[in-house]
Amino acid sequence: MLCHWDKRATKTCEAIQEAIEDQGLPVFDSEVPNKQQVQNFWFADTRTGDLGGYQDLFTELSQTLKALNP
Repeated sequence: MLCHWDKRATKTCEAIQEAIEDQGLPVFDSEVPNKQQVQNFWFADTRTGDLGGYQDLFTELSQTLKALNP
C-alpha cells in the first residue's frame, strides 16, 4: 500500500511498486494521495464524505482479509 504519495513523483512511485511486485508481494489497487484534506481529518466528521482514499483502502483490505480468513 502506498500512502501519502505525491503525484509529481510518479517515477518514484512506479519504481517502488515494481520493486514490491518483483519480490512477489501483493500490491493494493487503492491509493491514498497526499492531500490537505487528509490532514484535516482530525477536525472533520468522517462519517460522511470523501475520505481521501482511505475508504477504498479499508474496503480492499477488509475484502482481502475476509478472503484469507473465511
